[in-house]
Amino acid sequence: MRAFLLSLFAAAFLLTLASCTDEVGENLTDDLDPTDTLTYTADIQPILETNCTSCHNAQLSNGGVRLHTYAEVLDNVNDSSLVYSIRWENEGRISGMPQSGKMAQSVIDQIELWIQQGAQE
Repeated sequence: MRAFLLSLFAAAFLLTLASCTDEVGENLTDDLDPTDTLTYTADIQPILETNCTSCHNAQLSNGGVRLHTYAEVLDNVNDSSLVYSIRWENEGRISGMPQSGKMAQSVIDQIELWIQQGAQE
């Protein structure tokens, strides 16, 4: 009986995990393919619109940060503030963002891969 219950619990857990999605609807169990070429417009802008631009836009620039254009995002990529913020590893320099809580690791990985690939528009 105990083995049956353990198996049932494990199956329910795996089913729940497989159905989890992050803020932009990507399956959390999918691995990011490093051979995929990511672009700001297709891949990063939707993440920022969901998680960042309500506080960091043309009208509202909390902390002096604006993230509503590609050029402004690049400024924050070039000074490393974007990466420090989204990792929540800021060493007192910058606040972890978004304030609502750390984004899913798969989303952070996607942004970091885009930067490693040259932050293409």
